[in-house]
Amino acid sequence: MVELSKEQLKDVAKSIVVGQGNQFVKELLRDNQIPIGLNKSDFYKNMMDAIDGGRLTEVMLVAWLEEVEGWGNQHIHLHEPLARSLDEVRQLVAASDYADLLNATAVTEFPDFLELTSIAISEAAFTLSWHKGNSSWTRVKRKDYRDEQEGDVYEFRAFRERSNRTVVRYEWVVGKPYSAVFIQLPNEGTLHADATNEVWRVLVELGLIEVPLPRVPLTKSVHGFRQDAAQVTATSAKLHAEGGYAEFVTTLPEGGIDQVEALRKLDRAVEDDDFPRADGKFKLSDEVHDGLSRPLTVEVIGGDSRIRLWVQCKREDVYLLTDLLWEHGLA
Repeated sequence: MVELSKEQLKDVAKSIVVGQGNQFVKELLRDNQIPIGLNKSDFYKNMMDAIDGGRLTEVMLVAWLEEVEGWGNQHIHLHEPLARSLDEVRQLVAASDYADLLNATAVTEFPDFLELTSIAISEAAFTLSWHKGNSSWTRVKRKDYRDEQEGDVYEFRAFRERSNRTVVRYEWVVGKPYSAVFIQLPNEGTLHADATNEVWRVLVELGLIEVPLPRVPLTKSVHGFRQDAAQVTATSAKLHAEGGYAEFVTTLPEGGIDQVEALRKLDRAVEDDDFPRADGKFKLSDEVHDGLSRPLTVEVIGGDSRIRLWVQCKREDVYLLTDLLWEHGLA
């Protein structure tokens, strides 16, 4: 791995770090004993100073990005696990055309199209990561100005370019009874199908699978979440039967279905086996689940075997959620 210069590392900080939520940038600084400050301008200045002073290095930045980039605010598809050992995976990757991506860092990669940028194999997990660069323009009114040129008045309206990255990831953690495709793309058109097809294409080329891994059904997990008000707040549930569906929705600003007496009675009268497909919206509190870095808002689409996580979070938060779904319906 070619080590980045301080100027290159600053460019990475400008293009990636500023696109992350303030909460996570503050944690990067705090965890590395770097002064935080009061606002994003302070975060940025302190980060640049830390890079200049050698107190924030490429290794630190890469480790931090692995925890926060592309985790949360995404769709998650659960699939059966790989029927391989990590030693087999390592040997097959090393012998493949993708060997140069093994444990490569991708902090400077902003490809125009979704591109496989790194393959990571640790003692605990096998991860494939794809990136795609995105640019957006943010309106900055305070930078507007007028100028008179050759008798005409021109008004200039300012926008600031903001670079970020879309991440698609396949990961299997040793010992977990599932693997997952994490997609940071909207569920529109063929975007998800194209992304998952790319995952299967690479896994087939590596010799790790012959056909796509089956999806893990999540309807039982929806039923399990719905019934566990102590750990999960269910804000809505849609239960599908042949020829129709029943839907429960709470309009309470706080609390869930269980706190509306009429809905609670009706819900408890339901026979889950009568509804072979179910969807639901839920909240997980960081006060109830000690491992969470923040509260989570999540939608589980049981029939589609898909999870929609609506907030940015950390890798450990995502796995706490997926493990909990497994325990509530599939264990």
